[in-house]
Amino acid sequence: MAINEPNIQPGPLPSATTIEELPRHLRMYRVTDQELTTLASVKSGLYLGFLGVSLGCLVAFWIVLKTVSSLSERDYTTFFALTFLSGFLSLFCGVMTIPEILSSRRLVTAIRGTASGDE
Repeated sequence: MAINEPNIQPGPLPSATTIEELPRHLRMYRVTDQELTTLASVKSGLYLGFLGVSLGCLVAFWIVLKTVSSLSERDYTTFFALTFLSGFLSLFCGVMTIPEILSSRRLVTAIRGTASGDE
C-alpha cells in the first residue's frame, strides 16, 4: 500500500434512496410529417416571445411617463412615442399569436380525434 493511499474497506452502504416502480399508461398517436412541421412552427413562439418583450417595454416606458416629472419636452415626446410603438407592437404580436395558438390546438384536437377512433 502506498503512503498516501486511503484504507477503504468494502461494506454495506446505508440506503437513503427508495426505488418505487409505478405503472404508467402511454397513449400514442400517429402523426404525419406535415402535422409535426405545423406543430413545430417557429412563428407562434416567435410572436409570443416578441409579445412578452413588447409588453415589458410598454410597461417600462409607461412607468417612466407616469413617475418622472422632470422630463424635458423632447424626452417626454421620445418616451411617449416609444410607449405608443410598444403598445402597437404588443397589439400586433398578440393578434398574430392568437390564430397560431388556436390553429395548433385545432390540429392537436384533430390528431387526438382521429386516433381515438382507431381504438
